[in-house]
Amino acid sequence: MHDGKNTVTNVVTGEKRSAEKVDGTDRRCGPDWCVSGVARAAGRLTQVIVQRRDGSRRSVLPGGFRRNPLFHDRFGFFDPPKVVGEGSSISTARIGTLENGSVIYDRCADTSAVLQPKEGKPAEGELTVQVGGSLSGGPLLFWRDDARKRYMVMDLAAIPKQAC
Repeated sequence: MHDGKNTVTNVVTGEKRSAEKVDGTDRRCGPDWCVSGVARAAGRLTQVIVQRRDGSRRSVLPGGFRRNPLFHDRFGFFDPPKVVGEGSSISTARIGTLENGSVIYDRCADTSAVLQPKEGKPAEGELTVQVGGSLSGGPLLFWRDDARKRYMVMDLAAIPKQAC
């Protein structure tokens, strides 16, 4: 359990781990890794920070912080990156593509991909990736398709394991 500040507590054993050396705003930590936002600044691309709780192995990635830790200390889900302006923000993608999508980041492969509505058509409202049931190796993620007639499901356990 993460207290939203500097401590992660194992609810089974009671062990407490510090996250005091983690940079960024509104950090959320898993057992070993933390995700935090970078303070927004006018004319700059939104970014997130992924790093170990001791502050090591720090990576700064384009995207918007969703206040979630990495799933299984491996997969991150971020909002699309935006350029923040004076009182507004501009998407870095074409309208109807990344604008309504989500960015998935695989820490082990050090790569990102975009989850977006089929054929680039925006769904009503934002495309929200939600966590469903969990299988061994990773949770199931789901979101509604652009026609709102079915759900798209992603099984993170099906993504091949990599040394990281």
